[in-house]
Amino acid sequence: MTINVITGILSLMIGLGYSYMAWTLPRATVGNPIAPSIFPLILGVGMTIMGIILLIQEKSQASKHEGKTVSFTLTQYGKSIAQVTLFCVLYAFFFERAGYLLSTFLFLVMVLYMFNGKERWKSILGISLGFSVGVYILFGEVLNIQLPRMPFLGL
Repeated sequence: MTINVITGILSLMIGLGYSYMAWTLPRATVGNPIAPSIFPLILGVGMTIMGIILLIQEKSQASKHEGKTVSFTLTQYGKSIAQVTLFCVLYAFFFERAGYLLSTFLFLVMVLYMFNGKERWKSILGISLGFSVGVYILFGEVLNIQLPRMPFLGL
């Protein structure tokens, strides 16, 4: 089994699950009832089709890969991608629970620190704080769109 077969299977499974979830979205009460589902359905079906195509390509090239095993050693770029992915999952988890300001600030600090190192800690803190507060003010005050508040501080 090659990495492309594993990727094709995962893509197929995630695409089918995503398509099902998109189809079960609530229907719109005004206008086209399936309008909220159209774009997510396109994404899910597209991912499913890409997974099938990848599996078909791998099946047609199976003789080239015979005897090769899958290697799961991560390069430096792979490790960075895995870390940022973990940070994104944590950010999504804490977004509603900790509020926009704190979760965004911590997310940016972690990602910027990972890529810039501790030598630039002052600029990392400044950029993270400035971006978090700036976007919070832009959405809350200018656009009048409320972002999640910090429930433990009452803000």
